[in-house]
Amino acid sequence: MLTIEQRNLKAERAPLPRPDDTALLARADLLFALRDLISSPSPASRDKLEDVAVDAGELVAAAGLADASLADGPTLARSVADAAIAALAQLDGDRAAELLTWSAAATGLDLCECAYVRRDRGTILGDIAGFYAAFGAQAVGGETRPDELARELEFLALVHVLWLRARRDGDAQAEAVVADAAEAFWSEHLSAWVALPAARADILPVPGWLNAALHAVRLGCTAMAAASGWNPPSWDDQGEGDRVAPDEVGCAIDGGVN
Repeated sequence: MLTIEQRNLKAERAPLPRPDDTALLARADLLFALRDLISSPSPASRDKLEDVAVDAGELVAAAGLADASLADGPTLARSVADAAIAALAQLDGDRAAELLTWSAAATGLDLCECAYVRRDRGTILGDIAGFYAAFGAQAVGGETRPDELARELEFLALVHVLWLRARRDGDAQAEAVVADAAEAFWSEHLSAWVALPAARADILPVPGWLNAALHAVRLGCTAMAAASGWNPPSWDDQGEGDRVAPDEVGCAIDGGVN
């Protein structure tokens, strides 16, 4: 959650840029694609990734995002396309099994917010559940933890869809509420850890397709934050060096905490 000082600074700053309708829809599509890169495969997600593998450049441009790179790495569009191609090259069963394995805390990767952010787990999960409930997302993926990376990306995508719907309905008040919620969820949750799994993946023997997917997630979210006027993602991995047992902080292979 934001501190009182942070909220006061937020209230005093200039209004954030508001993306046009095309950009809102494209950003939602990109977030859904990033989710699909790190989710168990399905026929629908394969179809989505096949489209992204071909049209990533058009999607990034429509979203109004800078097609930039980090250091000497690939550009955003190339990163997303390459990650989609790499994921699609795997058998669905193999990809699902590897994702389940590497999502577990015992591997050191762990694709849940509580494994990267040094805050009370109950507070984190309760706050996320509150966001989901407020926007009707509480039933989505109910078998998983609310702080899983795929679920947080999915929720931010959903908020962009609702943002566009409120605008098209001509409801300025609802649009403002949804736009603020998008920034709040990013600032209070995703930004704190979305860049970190890729850094861990670089020092762990993760499958190549998953490494590529996590780098695409990091690059895509970094570009989206910059275009939206949100704070940049944190590079402070607070989970490293914790003395908490893996089954207390992450997504255990047996399903973790729902």
